[in-house]
Amino acid sequence: LGATICTRSKPRCGGCPMRGLCIAEHEGRQAELPEGKPARALPERESTVTVFTDGKHVLLERRPPTGLWGGLLTLPERSGESPESFAQRQGCRLLGTQALPPVRHAFTHFRVTIHALRCDVASSSCPVGESGWEWLPRERVASAALPTPIRKLLLSAQHLR
Repeated sequence: LGATICTRSKPRCGGCPMRGLCIAEHEGRQAELPEGKPARALPERESTVTVFTDGKHVLLERRPPTGLWGGLLTLPERSGESPESFAQRQGCRLLGTQALPPVRHAFTHFRVTIHALRCDVASSSCPVGESGWEWLPRERVASAALPTPIRKLLLSAQHLR
Protein backbone atom coordinates (compact mmCIF):
# COMPACT_ATOMS: atom_id res chain seq x y z
CA LEU A 1 0.00 0.00 0.00
CA GLY A 2 2.81 2.42 0.83
CA ALA A 3 4.22 2.37 -2.67
CA THR A 4 0.95 3.10 -4.49
CA ILE A 5 -1.80 4.40 -2.18
CA CYS A 6 -0.47 5.47 1.22
CA THR A 7 2.34 7.74 0.04
CA ARG A 8 3.78 10.68 1.99
CA SER A 9 3.43 13.26 -0.73
CA LYS A 10 -0.05 12.46 -2.14
CA PRO A 11 -1.99 9.81 -0.20
CA ARG A 12 -4.97 8.39 -2.09
CA CYS A 13 -7.18 7.69 0.92
CA GLY A 14 -10.34 7.32 -1.19
CA GLY A 15 -9.00 4.15 -2.84
CA CYS A 16 -7.47 2.57 0.27
CA PRO A 17 -8.86 -0.82 1.40
CA MET A 18 -7.89 0.09 5.00
CA ARG A 19 -9.86 3.33 4.97
CA GLY A 20 -12.20 2.56 7.90
CA LEU A 21 -9.34 1.19 10.03
CA CYS A 22 -6.70 3.86 9.25
CA ILE A 23 -5.40 5.67 12.33
CA ALA A 24 -3.90 8.47 10.21
CA GLU A 25 -7.28 9.21 8.60
CA HIS A 26 -9.12 8.90 11.92
CA GLU A 27 -6.73 11.43 13.56
CA GLY A 28 -6.44 13.67 10.47
CA ARG A 29 -2.69 12.99 10.15
CA GLN A 30 -2.51 11.78 6.53
CA ALA A 31 0.00 14.52 5.66
CA GLU A 32 2.32 13.37 8.48
CA LEU A 33 2.21 9.60 7.97
CA PRO A 34 3.96 7.52 6.96
CA GLU A 35 7.00 9.28 8.40
CA GLY A 36 10.08 9.74 6.25
CA LYS A 37 13.41 8.21 7.03
CA PRO A 38 15.48 10.31 9.44
CA ALA A 39 18.24 12.25 7.74
CA ARG A 40 21.58 10.51 7.84
CA ALA A 41 24.20 12.35 9.89
CA LEU A 42 26.97 13.58 7.62
CA PRO A 43 30.58 13.17 8.72
CA GLU A 44 32.32 16.42 9.65
CA ARG A 45 35.77 17.26 8.24
CA GLU A 46 38.08 20.22 8.66
CA SER A 47 40.57 21.79 6.29
CA THR A 48 43.10 24.55 6.78
CA VAL A 49 44.13 26.74 3.85
CA THR A 50 46.38 29.74 3.38
CA VAL A 51 45.41 32.87 1.44
CA PHE A 52 48.62 34.39 0.08
CA THR A 53 47.82 37.84 -1.29
CA ASP A 54 49.37 41.17 -2.11
CA GLY A 55 45.90 42.75 -1.93
CA LYS A 56 45.49 42.67 -5.72
CA HIS A 57 46.21 39.00 -6.45
CA VAL A 58 45.80 35.68 -4.67
CA LEU A 59 48.05 32.63 -5.03
CA LEU A 60 46.16 29.53 -6.20
CA GLU A 61 47.06 25.94 -6.99
CA ARG A 62 45.56 23.84 -9.80
CA ARG A 63 44.19 20.57 -8.36
CA PRO A 64 44.93 17.23 -10.04
CA PRO A 65 42.33 16.30 -12.69
CA THR A 66 40.72 13.59 -10.54
CA GLY A 67 39.45 13.63 -6.98
CA LEU A 68 37.78 16.33 -4.92
CA TRP A 69 37.72 19.63 -6.84
CA GLY A 70 39.54 17.95 -9.74
CA GLY A 71 41.07 20.43 -12.18
CA LEU A 72 39.91 23.51 -10.24
CA LEU A 73 42.04 26.28 -8.79
CA THR A 74 42.13 26.30 -5.00
CA LEU A 75 44.06 27.72 -2.08
CA PRO A 76 47.12 25.90 -0.78
CA GLU A 77 46.24 23.52 2.05
CA ARG A 78 48.48 23.75 5.07
CA SER A 79 49.94 20.38 5.88
CA GLY A 80 52.46 21.16 8.57
CA GLU A 81 54.55 23.70 6.64
CA SER A 82 54.52 27.14 8.21
CA PRO A 83 53.31 30.09 6.13
CA GLU A 84 56.72 31.68 6.62
CA SER A 85 58.63 28.76 5.09
CA PHE A 86 56.11 28.42 2.23
CA ALA A 87 56.41 32.14 1.40
CA GLN A 88 60.18 31.90 1.55
CA ARG A 89 60.18 28.82 -0.71
CA GLN A 90 58.03 30.77 -3.21
CA GLY A 91 60.43 33.74 -3.06
CA CYS A 92 57.96 36.06 -1.30
CA ARG A 93 58.41 38.33 1.70
CA LEU A 94 55.70 37.75 4.30
CA LEU A 95 54.35 41.00 5.78
CA GLY A 96 51.76 39.67 8.23
CA THR A 97 49.05 37.11 8.91
CA GLN A 98 45.41 37.23 9.97
CA ALA A 99 42.95 34.44 10.74
CA LEU A 100 39.79 34.64 8.61
CA PRO A 101 36.32 33.53 9.67
CA PRO A 102 35.76 29.83 8.92
CA VAL A 103 33.59 28.79 5.98
CA ARG A 104 31.24 25.79 6.23
CA HIS A 105 30.18 23.80 3.19
CA ALA A 106 28.07 20.67 2.75
CA PHE A 107 28.80 18.03 0.14
CA THR A 108 26.48 15.09 -0.50
CA HIS A 109 28.58 12.75 1.66
CA PHE A 110 30.21 15.05 4.23
CA ARG A 111 30.43 18.59 5.60
CA VAL A 112 33.63 20.58 5.79
CA THR A 113 34.72 23.56 7.85
CA ILE A 114 37.50 25.48 6.12
CA HIS A 115 39.81 27.50 8.35
CA ALA A 116 41.88 30.11 6.54
CA LEU A 117 44.93 32.16 7.38
CA ARG A 118 45.45 35.29 5.31
CA CYS A 119 49.13 35.92 4.60
CA ASP A 120 49.97 39.31 3.14
CA VAL A 121 53.07 39.29 0.95
CA ALA A 122 55.05 42.18 -0.51
CA SER A 123 54.27 41.49 -4.16
CA SER A 124 52.57 38.95 -6.38
CA SER A 125 55.55 39.27 -8.66
CA CYS A 126 57.15 36.65 -6.45
CA PRO A 127 58.24 33.89 -8.78
CA VAL A 128 56.02 30.84 -8.47
CA GLY A 129 58.57 28.09 -7.96
CA GLU A 130 56.34 25.13 -8.77
CA SER A 131 54.17 24.30 -11.76
CA GLY A 132 50.43 24.37 -11.19
CA TRP A 133 50.57 27.62 -9.19
CA GLU A 134 49.35 31.00 -10.38
CA TRP A 135 48.61 34.50 -9.15
CA LEU A 136 44.95 35.29 -9.88
CA PRO A 137 43.85 38.94 -9.99
CA ARG A 138 41.29 39.57 -7.22
CA GLU A 139 38.74 40.94 -9.72
CA ARG A 140 38.68 37.51 -11.43
CA VAL A 141 37.79 35.56 -8.26
CA ALA A 142 34.05 35.71 -8.99
CA SER A 143 34.44 34.15 -12.46
CA ALA A 144 37.44 31.82 -12.05
CA ALA A 145 37.20 28.02 -11.91
CA LEU A 146 37.14 27.83 -8.11
CA PRO A 147 35.25 25.50 -5.77
CA THR A 148 32.21 27.26 -4.25
CA PRO A 149 33.50 27.38 -0.65
CA ILE A 150 36.89 28.74 -1.78
CA ARG A 151 35.18 31.43 -3.87
CA LYS A 152 32.95 32.29 -0.89
CA LEU A 153 35.98 32.55 1.39
CA LEU A 154 37.91 34.76 -1.05
CA LEU A 155 34.97 37.05 -1.79
CA SER A 156 34.32 37.55 1.92
CA ALA A 157 38.02 38.28 2.50
CA GLN A 158 38.34 40.91 -0.26
CA HIS A 159 37.45 43.84 1.97
CA LEU A 160 40.32 43.12 4.36
CA ARG A 161 42.88 45.18 2.51
